Amino acid sequence: SPIPSHPIPSVVMCEVLPTIEESSPSPDGGDESSRLEQLMISMLEERDHLMEKLRETQELYSETAGKLGAVEEDNGVLMRQLQAFMPEEEERLQSMLEEVRRNGGVLDSKLEESKRWPVAK
Repeated sequence: SPIPSHPIPSVVMCEVLPTIEESSPSPDGGDESSRLEQLMISMLEERDHLMEKLRETQELYSETAGKLGAVEEDNGVLMRQLQAFMPEEEERLQSMLEEVRRNGGVLDSKLEESKRWPVAK
């Protein structure tokens, strides 16, 4: 017969917690079982509190992710508008620059001409 790859133990041992009698606490362990019961209640309350916080955090995350998506869409629209506007604006700025250069040349020539005028004393 084939040998199993993971042998099954012949004896499976596990620890079983004693049941807590709710109706009549035992005289020797009454305080201990009530402390254990209070601990379990506290743990369950803490678990419920943490689960509620997790739900709130997940809702906040979903809301924030939605807002981020909307902002990214707006950013894309604005970038496309800016890229479409830039060539027109660049042409306008280039023509303005040429005009300033021409005017600057005229001013330079007038300045040179005024230097040759006689100065009246």
